[in-house]
Amino acid sequence: MKKTGSVFITLILILTVFGTVVTSCDLLPENNDKDAKNEPEPGKLTVTLTNAAAANGHDLWAYVYAEGETNTDSPSMVIATNYDTIASGTASFILKEDDGNWSPAVTEWSGEAGESYDVYIYTDTGGDNNPIGDADARQTVPIPMVITIDGDQTIDIDYSDMVEYTLGE
Repeated sequence: MKKTGSVFITLILILTVFGTVVTSCDLLPENNDKDAKNEPEPGKLTVTLTNAAAANGHDLWAYVYAEGETNTDSPSMVIATNYDTIASGTASFILKEDDGNWSPAVTEWSGEAGESYDVYIYTDTGGDNNPIGDADARQTVPIPMVITIDGDQTIDIDYSDMVEYTLGE
């Protein structure tokens, strides 16, 4: 009886160790599909501006281009855009697909998982989406910001961190 008991205990220990090794390896289906939390996900991009009471009535604009895009004067290169009029010191919007003419279309834009994009954000004081020459126009630093998409994201901007607009001048 004693020999049978120690064989039984040895067998249980072997099965326990084997079971632990098998379940911690990528041999089981639930462990073999890569941990989805480690993979980047597509996502929307939201822009918010705060502390902007001095800019009430101005527009906050954002444009998205492929990372490293140098032809930012062509509307065909714009991937996404949107704007909001600053009121009560704040503005906020979700980027939308560009309509091909420097304006947002109806469809919300979703960036590709793991892709990086150049994002230009500025204020326009003349209401014409042309900040060049607008004395109070501001831009973010750095410009462009480089954003890598991994799920929905928000760019939070404090107006006091924006600087005088100098692009295209």
